[in-house]
Amino acid sequence: MSKRLEIKVGENLRCIELVSGNRHHCTFMHKNNGIYFDIFDFENPVEVNENEPIFLLSERTSIISLYQNICLGRSVNSGLTEDRFYNQKYQANFAIVGDDRWCLSDKIKRINFKLPVDRLFWNPARFRSIEAANFKQSDFEIFSVSTSKMDISCYFTAKQMSWSEGFTDFSCEFQIELAKGVPFGEHHEFLAAVKWFFVGCLGKPFNAFALRINRLNLQEFVEEIESTGFSPEHVEVSGLGDEEIQNAVDSGLGVIWASPAIGDSDEEIENMKLNLAAWIERLDDWKEAYAHMEKCFKLRGELSSERLLSACKWLESIAIANHQKIVDEGAYSQWLRAILEKSKYFNLDIEASRIVGAVRVLQNESHRVRFKRLVDNIVSIDARFQRVAVDIFVQDLINSQRLRGKAAHSDIDLKNSDDIDEVARAIYAVEALCIQLTMLELPWSDTARARLVGHKAFQAYLNLR
Repeated sequence: MSKRLEIKVGENLRCIELVSGNRHHCTFMHKNNGIYFDIFDFENPVEVNENEPIFLLSERTSIISLYQNICLGRSVNSGLTEDRFYNQKYQANFAIVGDDRWCLSDKIKRINFKLPVDRLFWNPARFRSIEAANFKQSDFEIFSVSTSKMDISCYFTAKQMSWSEGFTDFSCEFQIELAKGVPFGEHHEFLAAVKWFFVGCLGKPFNAFALRINRLNLQEFVEEIESTGFSPEHVEVSGLGDEEIQNAVDSGLGVIWASPAIGDSDEEIENMKLNLAAWIERLDDWKEAYAHMEKCFKLRGELSSERLLSACKWLESIAIANHQKIVDEGAYSQWLRAILEKSKYFNLDIEASRIVGAVRVLQNESHRVRFKRLVDNIVSIDARFQRVAVDIFVQDLINSQRLRGKAAHSDIDLKNSDDIDEVARAIYAVEALCIQLTMLELPWSDTARARLVGHKAFQAYLNLR
């Protein structure tokens, strides 16, 4: 990536806006809390439509395309002389820095980005081969997998040594290719899907960083470079600041032995590929569950009603965790008909809809039966899960459903030590169940599935005992 496309947090760039036709002077800054830019005019009030993309030409000759802009205010400033200037302040949710404008009609076919998961792919033997310059191109490739939604690949990046032909400073980078391309903004769903897989495996929230987007897939990019010697580059800048990005990087340096996905051998990488593909293929049905999972991990440092609600919503978003019917439709219809007839016979002043709702509940298994079924299903997978006291686990899960209603109405008193203990047990129980159910139907190898016993979300519950 060209150095002129890099924007450091806190750096103030002088620019010229390119949309009004007046070429106003601007300043652009990526701060820790967002993306900001000011537009100035020394004669007339600034007239720029913030509802449309705004394009700036920076002092480095790069083009900054700004999206989802909010006008923060307008002002007129006077100096020591009679001269005055007009100032209009904006905040943007996204900025795309590139060799040319990124327009609304442009479609993204390729996304390159980093995730703080380098340690998952630590392979000393391969590194030694690359460091000694005895490498093949394939030594940099970690894996590639194709799904119906996208093609995903992962590869090592490194810096060439100045004192030899080898390489150093290894990290890994991901690439997503979208066959048909998508407009800017829609690509975040595909990016999130890959990120959620590793967030779920590690039990830690983090963000993608070093995002680059391209109108061309890799093959088209290579062909254009070979024919013209140039292809436009574009870097996506989000509202993340240095502190958040550094936290994302640090989050990948923890213990990884409990992750079912590890890439330190060919066998483990092959199994990771199978599971990543399965994770992506079921995205439409599991998107909501993945999002609630990530939110729970983001709230890991607190005990709150919000975290309890997020955990319960995660459970409710998992289809296999739903209540099963214990009475078939035929028997249910007979029950309902008999009860409605009796209500008329005794002239009960009860609306039929209330009776239908009350009887419908009896058609499904109770919370106790439901949670006992789910916990038994998990415990039966591996003998290591038998540390779980099933009856206590089930009771904590039942309590979570009662506390969910109180949490929704802010009726939980977290200043009371007894309430704190009950809420903690409920939160950890639901999260422990959810992470196992989320991974349950994926094709993990026996070795990988055994590591799930040590998953952070599961161990957090066991450690309460």
